[in-house]
Order: sequence, then structure tokens, then C-alpha cells
Amino acid sequence: MDILVVRPLAIASASPVWVTMSIFWNIMIALGVIIAAVLGYFLLLRKQPSAPPDSQKTRELLQILGGRQNIQQVALEGTRLRVTLASLKACDYADLKRFGATGIFVAGKQIKFILKDATPELIKAIQEQLKEEDR
Repeated sequence: MDILVVRPLAIASASPVWVTMSIFWNIMIALGVIIAAVLGYFLLLRKQPSAPPDSQKTRELLQILGGRQNIQQVALEGTRLRVTLASLKACDYADLKRFGATGIFVAGKQIKFILKDATPELIKAIQEQLKEEDR
């Protein structure tokens, strides 16, 4: 009668140590390349500071929204510009679309829209224009 010897699978298929270490270092090199690529992407391709907004365009936007007397508050919500108006009837929606606004949303006395140039600098420029007109 023959005796059958059963070995655990781990012992039966054990690889030499140098093969295991080779795989380990290959994985480490691949991870290093991936991390370097991701960091390089974010460091080199991040958004550069935008140029200050044109004062003529700022004045034009204020006129489209009904002038200084119609604007109560201006804020930036992510990519949307939120403007609280005294009267929605004074705002020219067709001109606002021609100006480049998309996704115009009206709720109550607020109008929200997306401008591709909507930045915190634009908000500051609008607020400065509003202060200049108050003087």
C-alpha cells in the first residue's frame, strides 16, 4: 500500500526569495511612477491666476442687471454669480445671455447665472464699482 503525503499549498508552491523581492520592487517602482505623475499633473497644470476683470465689462454687467440702484447684493457661489435685485423687471435677460451668462435661474428677488469669467476678482470689481457709484 502506498502512502500519500499531502503538503500545504503554501509550502508546495513557494517561490525562491529573489523572485518575491523582484515582484515587490517592481510594484514599488510602478507606485512611485504613478505618484510622481499625479503630483506633476497637479503642480504643473493647476490653474494660473486670472487677469483682473475689465472695468468696462464690469460696468456693462451692472447696466444689464438694471444699474446700481437695482443691485442689492452680489456673491459668488461656486461657479455661479448670485445677485439680489430690487426689481427683476429692470434686468435685461436677453442682454445677459449675449454677455455670456448661461444657466440663468431666478428665485424670488435673486438671479443666479454662470459666467465663465466669474471669479472672486470679478466680485470685488463689481463691489468697487457699486461703491464708486454711491459716492
